[in-house]
Amino acid sequence: MVRRMSSRAARGWIFQDQEFVFGELEGSTLERLLGHVDGETGAPLIVFLKTTGHMWQRFFLDAGLGFWGEYSEHDVAGELEEDAAIDYGHRFGVVGQCVGQARCEPGPRIRVAISSGDFVLETTGDSILDAPSSVRFESKLGA
Repeated sequence: MVRRMSSRAARGWIFQDQEFVFGELEGSTLERLLGHVDGETGAPLIVFLKTTGHMWQRFFLDAGLGFWGEYSEHDVAGELEEDAAIDYGHRFGVVGQCVGQARCEPGPRIRVAISSGDFVLETTGDSILDAPSSVRFESKLGA
């Protein structure tokens, strides 16, 4: 198997909006899906996604907006080593599956399509701009 590694520089923040669609990961294989969480509440603060042939994707919700960025291994290494990290890839059994589009929807929520369903990061209160976030996995029927 040949791994396609990007030779371009990381782009930093790509989206900071109420709605967006990010399709550059479509067809790649999920390697890691990690969450940096609040040490007291366990609420996800930032989610990190790594697929074959792509840099780390970093996304979160704040002030009613979805944020999505692309970073190098070096850029995210310190954040990934911290104690308050959860391995969502293994928790939801999605490591090794094919990734589709990621999209931000009103709510706000960020939904990442994966072969067996959708990984969803969403705020816990619709009317509070800085409400805590939560994650869930919506399985596809028959997957």
